[in-house]
Amino acid sequence: MNWVTANRETANRVTVDWVTVDGVNVDGVTDEVTVDRVTGPGNGVTVNRVTGPGKGVTVNRVTGPGKGVTVDRVTGPDEPSKFLINTSGCIIPDFPISEILRARRKPMTVQYPSNSLEPDFFCSTKERMTEQEGQYLLLHTNRSTQYNLTEDSIKCAYQLIDTSFKGGSKLGTSIDLEAERTLVLAEGVQVTCYNTTHKNNSIFYQETHTFIQPARVEKKREQFKARFGNRHAHREKLNVLLIGTDAVSRFNLIRSMPNVYHYVTHTLGALDFKGYNKIGENSEPNIYNFMTGYFAEEINKLGCLKEGKYLDDCPIVWKYFAKEGYVTAFGEDIIGYWGIFTHTHKFTLEQPVDYLLTSTYRQSKKHHGVPGFGGFNWNPCIGSKTKMRIMHDHAFDLAKEMRDIPYFGFYWSATLTHDSLGNARIADTELMSLMTRLHDNDLLNNTAVFLISDHGLRFGSFRHTYLGMIEEKLPFLLAVFPPWFKKTYPDAWRNLVINTRRLTSNRDLYQTLRHVAEADYSTSDRSPTPGRGQSLFVEVPYTRICADVGIPERHCACEQYKSANTTDARVVEAARVATKQVNLNLQPYPQCATLQLDKVLNARMVLPTSSMTPKNPIHRVFTFLVEFQTLPGGAMLEAMVKQTHKTFNVVGQVVRTNRYGNQSHCIDDKLLVFRTYCYCKDLLPLPISNASIPLQITNTKNETEGILGNTTHGPNDKHSTRV
Repeated sequence: MNWVTANRETANRVTVDWVTVDGVNVDGVTDEVTVDRVTGPGNGVTVNRVTGPGKGVTVNRVTGPGKGVTVDRVTGPDEPSKFLINTSGCIIPDFPISEILRARRKPMTVQYPSNSLEPDFFCSTKERMTEQEGQYLLLHTNRSTQYNLTEDSIKCAYQLIDTSFKGGSKLGTSIDLEAERTLVLAEGVQVTCYNTTHKNNSIFYQETHTFIQPARVEKKREQFKARFGNRHAHREKLNVLLIGTDAVSRFNLIRSMPNVYHYVTHTLGALDFKGYNKIGENSEPNIYNFMTGYFAEEINKLGCLKEGKYLDDCPIVWKYFAKEGYVTAFGEDIIGYWGIFTHTHKFTLEQPVDYLLTSTYRQSKKHHGVPGFGGFNWNPCIGSKTKMRIMHDHAFDLAKEMRDIPYFGFYWSATLTHDSLGNARIADTELMSLMTRLHDNDLLNNTAVFLISDHGLRFGSFRHTYLGMIEEKLPFLLAVFPPWFKKTYPDAWRNLVINTRRLTSNRDLYQTLRHVAEADYSTSDRSPTPGRGQSLFVEVPYTRICADVGIPERHCACEQYKSANTTDARVVEAARVATKQVNLNLQPYPQCATLQLDKVLNARMVLPTSSMTPKNPIHRVFTFLVEFQTLPGGAMLEAMVKQTHKTFNVVGQVVRTNRYGNQSHCIDDKLLVFRTYCYCKDLLPLPISNASIPLQITNTKNETEGILGNTTHGPNDKHSTRV
């Protein structure tokens, strides 16, 4: 940092007008900076505010190299920044921590049977009879008393799971398990323990265990050594762990996972990308875009699919790591039809990565209940562990075993967090466990860890609040780099820090991973294709808008809205046009009832910037975000509608924001789009009349007269709600 300029001193207080780093204005956040020179009076003064072009730059500490004046501490403004992003291209409002935490529930932790604390959530009240440790299977016969049995009355055996890609998870011959430690040379086993009392031989315990077998990648090790030599001489070839948690927004990470958020940002120095904006509605488009750089529909047009449905030749990012000699691994805790790469496509014909968790999960048949804590669409447990913990254990074992060769691991968990805002409290314990183990075992010195989500919670009552609407578009992206990285690549690090306060998307992450695979930390992008993202080692343009990086308008969090009257004629017309669009979409399904607008629940109007307001009123565009309810069925729908002169058009997809249960049982819509709208006619108690809708409509003379309410929903609103 070259200059910190202070414009006045009040006692021991200095107000700073601006800060520059190498002649470039800073609008990000950094923990510590070195100053060549401080202009302004006094030694050891406290600076009250540091502002850059983004309004609200916070520098925690400034030290000088011995020349000039040392500023002992720099603190941010008394009031927190009102913006996550405040650039010429995008403004995203921030919220006071008190409002973020207002939706917080009682903290919860995962407790395992060996923990003496009273459990909040547990998969089983009993400890496991068997555990995995490295390549060994451990047998704990003394735990039989927890199952009301004696050591003499039990017998255990294990079967190897066929983990070959086309093996179908078949079980091998049963082998008696008697020793306390048994060497296992397979990647998965199923253990079954029997109660032999009175020759009963009933099953009282069944578990599956996964193992990282180094022998699988021995050839890769040899090839890497021949090509690059000693692994430790090539620390630029960073290991990469991509750890995903489904349906958790950045705000909900702060709210419901405070332990891991504080640990990674403060202890590990993680970068928090505050403007990370989702690119699609649900998990698939968001994960596809940071793993392939494309939507699933775009993949279909690339010509990379084998037999028209398999992804073998498509640009999944782990292929670029494999090309550079990396060991690769992938795991997800929901498999089959709802899997990431198996819902729209058929995954691959050949095994895509070196280590794949699918086979062991498929074989897991022992599921314990979740006493006192329901609400899961998918069982979150295998035996006494959560599926998230099992995946994280696999990631940890991968890191331990691959010290002499770089690796890429992608692990995605949805079972705990997909269906509830508060269930992220459970994930806090699990993710915290992984990160502390990696750190405590010195496994982060050559590793970049990306903690990521796909979107915020898309359903439920919280989704109907203004904060819920904003955070649904803003998943989290935290990046942990080794301490040496910022010193070795200062320009790349500087850009990463700046980009934490810029609009970013899934496609930027994809491009960044591509650069990491090639150990390319250069700060000039290689002619990025418009709309396809860029490496985050390169400064994101200050002028970037959502369209620049492929984010559809309806998913863009950059818009500022002002509350609008729900009875205004144009608001009601926008809701009617959206209802009409839904009915047009349902025309191929005659078994679905025609929907009618019941009432407008909430409405907002985009406040356009002066640069986007045409002088000719005929060409002015007004954008409304309307939430409305339809009959029959009480569907709560949200739509973005644009008005140009007297014409109204729906932008993007109309989204349902409450659950629909069995209302659409009469149609089979694999895309799930029309299923959210349909109300099957066989559920109708009586025919629906065509009577006019009893909406009181307010006519207005001027463009905005009467339509805008008194409450502004945006950066200046500290207590805005949608209900």
